[in-house]
Amino acid sequence: MPLSKSVFFSASLILPSFLAHAANADQLPVQVQFPPLTMQEAPRGGAHPVGGPAHIFIDNANALLGALDLELVYHVTDKVPDSDRETVQPKLVSIPEDFANLYEAVAAGPDAGGLAAAIGLPISNGLESGQLLVAGMPFGLHPSEFASWLISGGGLELEQDIYNEAFDNNLVVVPIALTSGQEAGFFPEPLPTSMTEMCQQPWLARWPAPASAIWQQACQTAGVETTNIGAETLCADPSAACPSEGNPVKHDINTLTFGGFQPGRLPQQLRQLDQVDAYELNLPYTGVLMMKRALGLENESNDTVDLSPIIEKAPYFYLNAWHQPLSYIELLVNRQVWDNLSEAQRVAIRTSGQASMLETLAVGLEAQGEAIEILKRNGAEVNEWPVELLKPLQEATMPYLEGRAEANSAEGDDSYRRILDHMHSYQEERQIYFNAADAPRTF
Repeated sequence: MPLSKSVFFSASLILPSFLAHAANADQLPVQVQFPPLTMQEAPRGGAHPVGGPAHIFIDNANALLGALDLELVYHVTDKVPDSDRETVQPKLVSIPEDFANLYEAVAAGPDAGGLAAAIGLPISNGLESGQLLVAGMPFGLHPSEFASWLISGGGLELEQDIYNEAFDNNLVVVPIALTSGQEAGFFPEPLPTSMTEMCQQPWLARWPAPASAIWQQACQTAGVETTNIGAETLCADPSAACPSEGNPVKHDINTLTFGGFQPGRLPQQLRQLDQVDAYELNLPYTGVLMMKRALGLENESNDTVDLSPIIEKAPYFYLNAWHQPLSYIELLVNRQVWDNLSEAQRVAIRTSGQASMLETLAVGLEAQGEAIEILKRNGAEVNEWPVELLKPLQEATMPYLEGRAEANSAEGDDSYRRILDHMHSYQEERQIYFNAADAPRTF
């Protein structure tokens, strides 16, 4: 029977059946947390920054695997949007009801009601080191440098070793997507050039970890105590305007505050409702597409779409992705399932992963110039992050990361320390070349 129809049977039944029916092009189900989000003028794969690249990889892999009697099938953990119903299938397991995360589901495997394969972000792997893998180090390796570290510099071998220890040798990891530095955020006013003044801004900013913690440490050095309120927003109900009837302001923001990580809610929606003051999401082009989605304008052309209702709330748009120089996405395959694939099928999957990494990086870079023009047309003022703020933030980065590594190691998880040391050493040993290779441009 096809593997996708037998994920809840024991491995002793599934795997022989899977191999016996390989000549009939068996299906290998791959569960992804997010759907592709098909919409007008989205890049190939889809608009979602995880679901889209996952779709690209599955398409690329199936182009090779078709001749090898195997087909990957995209299942999605989240609700399947109407626009994706012909592209993806519903979830096979529920997260976190059945398993804490996709990594644990794949490690359990089909014999324990888990998954044969999944596509995930390392930040969801249950290990603190996932923060460093999914986004790189703040002020760290650029995407091409990270790819070198991962593929030829020992990074992937280290990650596999960590997963072997954490998941009892039950996971095989395959890199499948890499995108370049994020935009650095939309703000209601221009950023000041003084760190003290910046930290005193009474803004609730939706900002990712560990950058928000680094920011807090830099503010503390500047003499200003800041706050992190996690998922909470300015008002208790994140789905309603703030403030509005029955939804009064919950948090009195006096200095820079971090929060607003509401599950399933776009930061653009939160900004439109005045639930946050500033936010960061992904690449500029992803930002354009998510603004369209937040406004219900998915089918509107980029040439005519009006994004001003969101942009006018926070029109000062900053580049310089000091906080997240990249995004990395990976395929996880249950070890027993992987070992029972043919060598040709395994090679096809790994090769497709490398091809998809190149495609997602290239396509992501290509689209950003157009995105910036669209944002400017709709009222955004494009800026670069003030150098006066970058210096104290960079000075706070390694002390924070080192402290985090020590704390995690003391609690029995040395994966953060191992990834940090390996990645940082790789960067330091090659920094002279990396700096020289990025020649200043005068045009």
